[in-house]
Amino acid sequence: MDGHDGSAPLEEGPSYVRFVCKITVQRASSRLGGRGDLADVESTGPVRVFEAKYPVDDPSDFLDYDRIRRIVWFVLIRMPGLRDVDLSPSNWDIFRPGAVATSILRIAQGNDDIGLCGGHYRFAVEMHVKVTLVFGEPRALLRYCGEEVMQVAAGDPCGICLGGGLTSPTLVNLPCGHAFHTLCILKSFFKDTACPLCRHDLRDLVAAPWATPNSS
Repeated sequence: MDGHDGSAPLEEGPSYVRFVCKITVQRASSRLGGRGDLADVESTGPVRVFEAKYPVDDPSDFLDYDRIRRIVWFVLIRMPGLRDVDLSPSNWDIFRPGAVATSILRIAQGNDDIGLCGGHYRFAVEMHVKVTLVFGEPRALLRYCGEEVMQVAAGDPCGICLGGGLTSPTLVNLPCGHAFHTLCILKSFFKDTACPLCRHDLRDLVAAPWATPNSS
């Protein structure tokens, strides 16, 4: 984040937070049986730069962490290049938006402590965001199998946990004909590439959208 000598500018003028966001997009796959590890990570193009500014009418907003955090989020979720990306905190390797809000608060609080609370603030924040679009084969296969129409006898047990009462929509039928609870078989998809009962190979039933033009 760009700064100055630590003092709020005394000249009159609007306060704002200006973001310059450098975005790199890459794509990857979470393979069936890959335990969640990413494969085939590749960049989809050059770094793209976007800019957005958020005006702040009341400089005292910078003394409230919750308000600053909302401002930061408001700018990010509307940033071109990030509008269709899930920015949930759990999806960040390092949660930068929170660090930005903390830095802004620290600077504003420092000004307020020395009696410069009446100044205007113009914060310039530069972020480099690497977005990874992940195609999850386990969940894609789960959706694919959910479209299979097969009959299961009432009360048949799950082939993994052996619990009975397999009924739609809590069951999934594999192409080999074996049925399992949805959560049971999803966990298996992350660990293995075959049906837990007959070892029928489940690979190549689904593919990432960018793998082949006609993939599921």
